[in-house]
Amino acid sequence: MKNENPSGEFSNRLSKAYVTAFLLLAIGIGAIGYFHLEDHSMKSRISAEEELSTIGKLKAKEIVTWYSDQLDHANYLYNSPSIIKAMMHLKENPSELESIGVIKERMASIHRNFHCNRVLLFDSSLRLVYSFPEDKTWTGPTSKKFIADTLREGKIMVSDLHLSKMVPGTVDMDIFVPIVSEKTVSDQTRKSVGVLMLEINPHEFLFPLIQSWPTASKSAETLLVRKEGDEVVFLNELRHRKDTALKLRFPIAEKSNLPAQMAVTGKKGIIEGLDYRGVDVIADIGPVPGTPWFLVSKVDEDEIYSPLKKEAGITVVLIMILIFSTALGVGFLWKQRDAELLRKSRDELERRVIERTVALERSLKEISDLYNNAPCGYHSLDKDGKFVMVNDTELKWLGYAKEEMIGKKIFDIFTPKSQKIFQVEFPQFKEKGYVKDLDLELIRKDGSMFPIILNATALKDTEGNYMMSRSTTVDITERKRIGKELEKLNRSLKLRTEELEAVNRELEAFSYSVSHDLKAPLRSVDGFSRILEEDYAGKFDDEGRRLLKVIRDSAKDMGQLISDLLDFSRMSRKDLHKTNINMNDLVRESYSKLENELKGRVVSLDLRELPEAFGDYAMIHEVFANLIANAFKFTRHAKVALVKVEGRTEGDEVIFTVRDNGVGFDMEYKDKLFCVFQRLHSAAEFEGTGIGLALVQRIIQRHGGRVWAEGKIGEGAEFSFSLPVVVNKQGM
Repeated sequence: MKNENPSGEFSNRLSKAYVTAFLLLAIGIGAIGYFHLEDHSMKSRISAEEELSTIGKLKAKEIVTWYSDQLDHANYLYNSPSIIKAMMHLKENPSELESIGVIKERMASIHRNFHCNRVLLFDSSLRLVYSFPEDKTWTGPTSKKFIADTLREGKIMVSDLHLSKMVPGTVDMDIFVPIVSEKTVSDQTRKSVGVLMLEINPHEFLFPLIQSWPTASKSAETLLVRKEGDEVVFLNELRHRKDTALKLRFPIAEKSNLPAQMAVTGKKGIIEGLDYRGVDVIADIGPVPGTPWFLVSKVDEDEIYSPLKKEAGITVVLIMILIFSTALGVGFLWKQRDAELLRKSRDELERRVIERTVALERSLKEISDLYNNAPCGYHSLDKDGKFVMVNDTELKWLGYAKEEMIGKKIFDIFTPKSQKIFQVEFPQFKEKGYVKDLDLELIRKDGSMFPIILNATALKDTEGNYMMSRSTTVDITERKRIGKELEKLNRSLKLRTEELEAVNRELEAFSYSVSHDLKAPLRSVDGFSRILEEDYAGKFDDEGRRLLKVIRDSAKDMGQLISDLLDFSRMSRKDLHKTNINMNDLVRESYSKLENELKGRVVSLDLRELPEAFGDYAMIHEVFANLIANAFKFTRHAKVALVKVEGRTEGDEVIFTVRDNGVGFDMEYKDKLFCVFQRLHSAAEFEGTGIGLALVQRIIQRHGGRVWAEGKIGEGAEFSFSLPVVVNKQGM
């Protein structure tokens, strides 16, 4: 199809060389500017990350050093002979001034050299012996508990950073050092005789260390945090928010981009997130080794990228100037050709208008053909329900000419029943704007009636007033006929179902008759023959006794046959109670119940790992009981009977197989194996009624599976069955 856009044709006829040159130059200028800014942005980001990582490692190392120094001080005091000796003397002589003087002098030295806020000494009775400074003697409940624990454990303890309950607003960290007695000749054990409490002021060194930043920055800062239950707690004072130490805390959420939370939940290294102000930051996070603390070194993203914004603005201006200059140059050259091209374009436009008019008329004809020859009916109704448009399909259904239908009310061609429906639905349709799947009946010009399904939407003006409908109708005469046929079939199906239920009831009555009426004479034969055998055996010769045994054995066989037939009949009617089955446990249970029948035989059961199955446990148990019993029976003459049970999953089936090394069978008769009363061996060789494998097949078929067998005479047999793989059933 030719290009019908005059302006597009006009553009295509302009100089491609000028356009190409302009585009290539503009793209090149833009690309250079973009990659220049991208390179600077990347370098700024890398530089910021390297700085954060370096500062984070440095801060963590300094904190670890400070923390270790505090513990070193405590270890030094733990082994200080002067304090131990003074405490021992004081314990023996509470009023000895010399010991008190030594303690005072030593505690003043500790306060001065170890930069402690306070130093307190307690004896083994938790009584305060001395404090330095002397006027600061308070201890809170937390400190008292630590003092008692230190005396009991005899080792150095540290209380983490905490808000003092005695001096509101003060943050402390306490170290508790046990004063342990020296060994003597009479007592070789070391006992705690006192506790030295060192109150560390983190504002003196730790917090300034954390808050300092080695380079000039408007937003960068370091945070020390820890995890308390389901919260992350900020331990130090912050740069952008005051009075926050041990007071500012956030709940730990499952998904959070708070750097402090990421740190306490195990993340390390460089991350992006929103800080406690809700500002985008880049941070280096990680634990402080040897402490319960985590360090966050962060800086605002705006600070990292702010120098780029000015550079980006200048670059964009330069790019725009260059592109604009290029455009002016190309435009000037372009302008020279405009006059000639404009004249030619005008002629071309006139030709295009003519072509477009012809094409439009053709399209209107195609649309009209589609409208009139559609497989469904189309019509439009005005606000009074009169036809303003109707397609040929609907006209053919009705038998009217178009001139007869235009202006005619649709109400007049409805059946009385449909007229009532229309009177209710049409006003609602004009309000709602649509109607869906309305079941109506139309009257043809010849007076006959046919059913339709009507769907319609309303066309409204800008003020929402109804103008006309856009309606489709479908002749559902055939659908109605099919519906009646379905109703007839359903009635027939119901009748057949009732007949089947009657047959099942007759089958149940027959089963009852077999169970009671047929077994009754058999029980009599068995009972009286047993009496003859027990009470009159001496009156029979050998042939008589043999015949009597034949009678008894035949009665037992007949009774077993009737029982097996009843089981086979019940299995066809029994309800299925499906569940997940551990097939390994089921096979072991079946095997254990059959072990008593082995009577000293050597049988090797090779049970491979079996996949789970979904079915009726009792019925599947019956399947394996029959298959394993058959394997035991037909391996009777083998020196060592081998029975292998294995399973596998193939596609949408789980397949289970029972193999043996018994007498096997001729594959020519494999199709007879699963038929009732079909036996490949005489009763003299192997006992049985010929029902077991038929029962196996019936059970597996009821589960939607299949059963088959393979064998070779003298080399054994294998029986397999499959069950459907069922997913989303009780956890499968």
